[in-house]
Amino acid sequence: MDDARRITRVCWTIDWQDNYLWQSPDFLSASQDLIRYAINFLDGKVTWFAEVDELTDITIHDGVEDLIFEIDRSGGEVGIHVHHTSVDPEIRWKHYKRAVERVRKMGGGALAYSPGMGNFIQEDVFLLTELGIKTVRSYAGSYVNASLPSQDWAPPDKRILIDTLFPPAMKKGIPDPRQNPVACDCRNADDRAGYLDTQDFHRVRNAGRLFAVPLGTSDENLDGEHQLHVQPRIPLERLKRIFKSYHARSERGVVFVACYFHPYDLTEKGTAISKRMAYRWQQIVNFQKQLGSEFLTMQTAQEKFDALVKKGEEHG
Repeated sequence: MDDARRITRVCWTIDWQDNYLWQSPDFLSASQDLIRYAINFLDGKVTWFAEVDELTDITIHDGVEDLIFEIDRSGGEVGIHVHHTSVDPEIRWKHYKRAVERVRKMGGGALAYSPGMGNFIQEDVFLLTELGIKTVRSYAGSYVNASLPSQDWAPPDKRILIDTLFPPAMKKGIPDPRQNPVACDCRNADDRAGYLDTQDFHRVRNAGRLFAVPLGTSDENLDGEHQLHVQPRIPLERLKRIFKSYHARSERGVVFVACYFHPYDLTEKGTAISKRMAYRWQQIVNFQKQLGSEFLTMQTAQEKFDALVKKGEEHG
């Protein structure tokens, strides 16, 4: 078997938002530390999804433009991350357009997208590609989510946003993404990389306009904590076990998989990056390296996928 097919392609991603780090100096210093770790651990090959929406907008922090420049210079890329407050396509279009324009104004490419809470509806495929978005981190497996985190993730002056911005479907916990903008239902979605089907985004193809790399999950992911998400509650051994299941597929075909975290996951709700959590990130990266993984941004993953398809490689 071709050795190229035994390699697992890994996209490390960061949902770059300032929850728990609302004050600019804390957010900027934590981000700077993460950039340094990304360079040390992964040669900078990380996709950063900047949150720009009605809950928060990291581009308002003085110094973010410099961080975006540093991310780009070090081999990373900056996309967008949106927590929608509506399922209306016209409103979602405005959300996407605003995020893309703000990030591009600061020098980011804004070619990749990470859906807030995993919420995604069929119209998003068209809306994103019309704005020049080329890649998306997708969800797969059995995870179903229908509500936002508890309000203690935001300071008191921000908590009123939960009640004023989101529709009743959110408060009722309706798990249908077409009714509730914080719902995620990825059941029956393809758990492999490819281009989202314009008729059913749960399916992927070898060609198209919006390339997706799935977040690594296991069949136990009913609680959302059996996925490649670096955070205090998910033990390192579980992360290794989930990743190893994807790596095993490389014996059958080419595998792409995404991992992620938020800045606050590595701060444990503090104001600085926890050395213990940074070390956990390094440990899972080292485990992936030991298995011979290749690390890619979302953009380079798309390019690599297209090249493999052209060569006629199969996908696991």
